[in-house]
Amino acid sequence: MSALRFRSHERFCREYVKDLDGKAAAIRAGYTAGSHIGDTVTRLLKDPRIQRRIGELQAPIAKEARAEAEADWVVMQLVRIARADPRKFDSPLLFLDRGRPFLLTRRQVAFGGGFDLDRGPLRRLAPAPRTKVDQAAYWLTPKRTALYAIDPDDRTATWLTDLPSAGDTAFAGEVPTDPRHPDDGRHLVFNYSSRVDRGWWPWMVGQLNR
Repeated sequence: MSALRFRSHERFCREYVKDLDGKAAAIRAGYTAGSHIGDTVTRLLKDPRIQRRIGELQAPIAKEARAEAEADWVVMQLVRIARADPRKFDSPLLFLDRGRPFLLTRRQVAFGGGFDLDRGPLRRLAPAPRTKVDQAAYWLTPKRTALYAIDPDDRTATWLTDLPSAGDTAFAGEVPTDPRHPDDGRHLVFNYSSRVDRGWWPWMVGQLNR
């Protein structure tokens, strides 16, 4: 359905979908404020053409609201995954591919991807010095920029592949290859990295050798 024939009707519809306040919408659309404004709003909202036009204007707003709600839910699930998973998802980037969430992040190659090395003699250390050991182990081991599939229902992150990366790497970015068709399943992914032929470089060595 195209814009309504009468501009005042079209303006009323566009103003009404902003806050669903009929009287305020009518006034913003140019109708005279006064004792009869309520009757004017009632007449407008009973018009089938105006009802259809309001429904048409609300459709993309509702779609966007649903998408935002779904994105918020996915992010909340990702936070829960990160809290429960022993692996460290550093400098994460979450994106959707045809409704499915994926994660680009820095992957710890050593220790099964874990950061908290709560094992063996380290368990005897107090929290503060143990954190220092965890940090040193993280700095002195290799890293990769990796792609994970996120299952929000099972709250799992499944490693899929590593991007060409080594040493100091991650803070990846992602854009659809064709902005006109963002859901066609094609993405341009990029990240920074030390020389990829230095895969054995620890993260700190990569930082010191640009």
